[in-house]
Amino acid sequence: MNDYRTSRYANLVTLQHTQLTASLGEPLLYREELIGAITVSHEGGRCFTGEDQELVRLFATQAAIAIENARLYDTALRRGEELEALLRATRSIMSGLDLEGILAEAAAMVGTARVRVTLVDRAVRLLRVARVTGGLVAPGTEYPLENLSGLVVTSGELVFSPQVATDPRAHFGSRYAEFGIVTYLGLPIKIRGEVIGILIITTTASREYPPEELAYLTSFADCAAIAIENARLHEATSHRAQQFASLNELTRALTTDLDPYVASQRILTAAQTLIPASAGRLWEYPGEGETLRLVGDSGFQDPEGGQAFRLRLGEGLVGISARTRQPVISSAVTRDPRFLDQAWAESKGLVASIVLPLLHGERVTGFLSIFTRAPHDFIAEEVELLRSFAAQAAIATENARLYQQEQVRRKELEAVRSVSEEITREMDLTALLRLILERAVELADGDTGVLYLWSEDTQRLIPKNGHGYGEWVAEVRLRLEEGVSGTVAARRQGLIVNDFRSSPYATPLWLGRSRQVAALSEPLLYRDRLVGVITISREDSRCPFTAEDQRLLRLFVTQAAIAIENARLFAELNESYAQVQQAQEELVRSEKLRGLGQMAAGIAHDLNNMLAAILGQVELLKLRGAPPDVRDGLATLETAASDGAQVVHRLQDFARQRAASPLAPMDLAPAVHEALEITRPRWQDELQQRGKTIAIHAALGDLPLILGHAPEIREVLTNLIFNAVDAMPDGGRLTLAGAATLSGVTLTLTDTGVGMAEDVRQKIFEPFFTTKGVRGTGLGLAVVYSILERHGGRVAVASAPGQGTTVTLTFQASAAGLAAPAVAPPLRPASRRLLLIDDEPLVRTILGSLLRAMGHTVTEAASGADGLATLAAHPVDCVLTDLGMPEMTGWDVARAVRAQHPLLPIVLLTGWGEQAPGDVAEMPLADRVLGKPVRLEELLDTIAELTPETPRPKP
Repeated sequence: MNDYRTSRYANLVTLQHTQLTASLGEPLLYREELIGAITVSHEGGRCFTGEDQELVRLFATQAAIAIENARLYDTALRRGEELEALLRATRSIMSGLDLEGILAEAAAMVGTARVRVTLVDRAVRLLRVARVTGGLVAPGTEYPLENLSGLVVTSGELVFSPQVATDPRAHFGSRYAEFGIVTYLGLPIKIRGEVIGILIITTTASREYPPEELAYLTSFADCAAIAIENARLHEATSHRAQQFASLNELTRALTTDLDPYVASQRILTAAQTLIPASAGRLWEYPGEGETLRLVGDSGFQDPEGGQAFRLRLGEGLVGISARTRQPVISSAVTRDPRFLDQAWAESKGLVASIVLPLLHGERVTGFLSIFTRAPHDFIAEEVELLRSFAAQAAIATENARLYQQEQVRRKELEAVRSVSEEITREMDLTALLRLILERAVELADGDTGVLYLWSEDTQRLIPKNGHGYGEWVAEVRLRLEEGVSGTVAARRQGLIVNDFRSSPYATPLWLGRSRQVAALSEPLLYRDRLVGVITISREDSRCPFTAEDQRLLRLFVTQAAIAIENARLFAELNESYAQVQQAQEELVRSEKLRGLGQMAAGIAHDLNNMLAAILGQVELLKLRGAPPDVRDGLATLETAASDGAQVVHRLQDFARQRAASPLAPMDLAPAVHEALEITRPRWQDELQQRGKTIAIHAALGDLPLILGHAPEIREVLTNLIFNAVDAMPDGGRLTLAGAATLSGVTLTLTDTGVGMAEDVRQKIFEPFFTTKGVRGTGLGLAVVYSILERHGGRVAVASAPGQGTTVTLTFQASAAGLAAPAVAPPLRPASRRLLLIDDEPLVRTILGSLLRAMGHTVTEAASGADGLATLAAHPVDCVLTDLGMPEMTGWDVARAVRAQHPLLPIVLLTGWGEQAPGDVAEMPLADRVLGKPVRLEELLDTIAELTPETPRPKP
């Protein structure tokens, strides 16, 4: 009461003579009987708290016991004084309250008597010898509550037998005779009217007890009763003090001992203080559906024996206590049918037991079993004390459990955090999957494990990593609802199967090829999307998976799914970046080639015109019948001009963006073999002369037809084979392998040569870049790249120093699947009327002379306008016009001719090559485009093809 001065409990005297402001009072109760009260007060405005009240209440309980003990002690002293007065009146037989002294005086008074004090245990109907003189029986001897002694207990009166051997009330009279006992006198020892024992006096000679002597002996029994009661009270007081000390120690330990093992041992040690010479066991009850787990043991040599470490709730004394939530007592466990293992209890010398439920709030958290090896009556006071002790023990065990749980979870979270950091640092998907499975097996304490990824294409779970299995696991494919992993994938919920081999999830494959007996599986989910499944297994049936294992694995797989998705995205990002980088490189390369091509095309245009004039003049001189010595010079001049034309042709390749000739279905294998034959002198003959060998291995198989232009494909292969031969000066191996893929047809050329560094590999397609010095022009791979680009294909090179080089060519597959039919050479017509338009006088004059020499009628024009004017005045059979002319280009001429004469054949002559840059849309205007320098045979064949009416005479 913190408002004492204004409360109705304040009295006038206290208000006048004290400064009390707050008061706290507690009753003094002993066995629920009010024996007093204690009041504590504050002055100066201080207040009491609930903790103050709890401390005062505990102190009041101990104080009541102390007061009652003192009262009992006073009573005992008073009774002692009365007994001493009685003994002095009976010739001072006794000089104190010592039970041994009482027995000695009684024996001395009756002569050769044997005297013993036997106590009564009504619970089990036994008599137990407590003190003895004369050595007839040993202290602690037990015998049934019957015969003459039983009669003393049941009647509450003294029983005398002058001839015990023949007394019909003595069922074992013959045994008395064996010990020479003649008389028996039993006097009841009473406390508050209840017989608690018997003072038994036996003699070996016949004897009578006069009333006076019986009165004295009755006084002895009363003295024994007082001595026994005082001893019991003293023992109870000492024991109670020890009990309260144990409770105080346990209460202190609640805030200091958080280790579950230490807390359990403290509880058991305290229980042995409350019940001396006892043994105990502490059981933990995890929750509904779980078994009891032994967490503490004291007083047993082999805790594994007898009762198992785990018990099912509902069995034995513990089961009864669980149902009733009350203490359960057994005075004789070896004969109690409620006790499960009586043989074990007998082997351990156990006699009595009490089982106390540990209640934390409304929840049963465990049980405390206390055993004694001596008869023990658990009286009401003791049971209440033990209930209080059990409440304190429940708090201690719960605190320790929560602390341990927090420590375990902290360690688990730390482990998951550490593992999560480890897996998030790994961005390589293959290495990440292996790492995730290894860490999952470690966290779940498994023996084996498999990590599956879900395939949307096949609708199957595909193993990506296995731990503890053979290579066979890589071939497994699981459907939804198939096995443990398939079921988890379908339900998207984790699963524990501790009876795997007898469960419906076991399949013949896993039963036959694995030893697993328990499985724990969790789905890998990313934003509710199934990524895969992790399944961990154990091979020991004694170690099932628990809910804690599942919780820890579930926490881990959440992080693992994110890590897998990040690795996938990272891989896709890298691939996209590589593609962008490759596209950028190809764009830069294409732009570079286009720029060089435009420059080369301009140069080639002028050179072609010059070479056309030279070759035309050579052919004209040959037609006019030059002398033999001149013919030799003309041959040399023709060869030089032809070689120059080839160089110009290479330059023109940079200007072309698609195949000069239309792509047609072709077989790649013959082109490969032809290229090998063309290059044989280099890779076979030259190396054999130096004692070296290059082994050629062609694995082409049945390849589908590709879209291509055979001469250009052969040129590509020839360039690549020469490069490979140059990279293997000491010999080696060149492998050509073809394959059909989803993107087309690939051909790989792999050599075992010196290889190249990355900085060199990045420049190999650049025009004029070479590592061969003066032996190379730097145009070979540039031409290869250009040809593949015009073919709609790709070329890729992989190489490293000392590890050889692999070139991969990708071609478009032909949808037709048939090679282009051979075209029969056209018949050359006789003299045709031709209109020749060219702004270069030298080229126009020589070409006109050649055509006239072949029998054709040629009209020349120096410009497009002149040509159109001539055409208007004189009809012709075919128009030959230069492409690159000022004011009016060849396309302009073709457009004007088509407008007036739609069916008139038009041939475009160009020094730009076989295709004029930027004029692809104009191609339908011309029937044929021929590049300069044009050979006479090619020109005559073209005219014959476009004007095939009549055969042409032989030149």
